[in-house]
Amino acid sequence: MTSSRAAASGAVRRVAVVGAGYIADFHVKAIKALGGAELVAVCDLSRTRVDRFADSHGIQGRYTDLGKLLAECRPDVVHVLTPPNAHFEPCRQALEGAADVLVEKPLCHTVAECAELVSAAARTARTVGVS
Repeated sequence: MTSSRAAASGAVRRVAVVGAGYIADFHVKAIKALGGAELVAVCDLSRTRVDRFADSHGIQGRYTDLGKLLAECRPDVVHVLTPPNAHFEPCRQALEGAADVLVEKPLCHTVAECAELVSAAARTARTVGVS
């Protein structure tokens, strides 16, 4: 996911992954294949999954707390790869933390949550996309 802000500046986009399940492997391959993207962190509720995933992909930033990841790593983009019922909160947190968001489908489980994320993206001048 690249924004016009990054494309215009030629800046390297700092990317974090939230959720270290099987789909995250596909996202990491895509991130690494992109020019101008640097994978800086992974976050998951399980420390064991975080460490195993980070070790297998050479990721330095390892977190079980998304707020701490956002504060310390300041990613430009966050890929939210959690189970569908757990999409809303990490997406909201990332948008409020000044990151663009790419989330696996579905965006959220309710229309109200979807509308709230669209509003948060507009309010924070960030982008949210669904894969």
